[in-house]
Amino acid sequence: MSSDSAFQLLYLGILLLAIGGSVLTLYRGQFRRMVVQFLIWVAICAALVIGYDNKHLFEGILYEGPQSTDNAGNVTLLRNESGYFEVRALVNETPVTFIVDTGASLIVLSRADATRVGFDLDGLNFTGIASTANGEVRFANVLLDSFTIGKAVDTRVPASVNDGDLDTSLLGLAYLNRFSRIVIDDDRMILER
Repeated sequence: MSSDSAFQLLYLGILLLAIGGSVLTLYRGQFRRMVVQFLIWVAICAALVIGYDNKHLFEGILYEGPQSTDNAGNVTLLRNESGYFEVRALVNETPVTFIVDTGASLIVLSRADATRVGFDLDGLNFTGIASTANGEVRFANVLLDSFTIGKAVDTRVPASVNDGDLDTSLLGLAYLNRFSRIVIDDDRMILER
């Protein structure tokens, strides 16, 4: 054992004696109460560790995420901090987050999301021009092999790739019209098929 280890061991021993002595002095004559409170703290710490380790089991109960799907296949979306409805979809089996945009006609992928789902941006033909709130922007038409929201799975879905500075992909009316009913209730949007 090195001298540093011996010194640390001595220091921890003194510290333990000081804390232990203080606790024993504080609870003098109340040994049973001290043991009970010690066991309560052990149980609380154990519950926290077990709960954190299994937090995935409680996420649906403790935290309702931004999107959920019921047994009938209806998808419920919640407004984000910015006031928009967000939806998570699988595009060509790749997770992508969209902002629901009723002003957009198609599904619009950002350049970053288009690359992630497998499109080669250099091979796309950006010949379309769209008018947006930020002015005109070029876009390329693409066809998505698969598009999944909740239990709704569609194949060969038309979309476009935005050539501008778009941070988040957009879910437009052409896809929203595939749902039989859309209900907006305060901070919730329910998509029914």
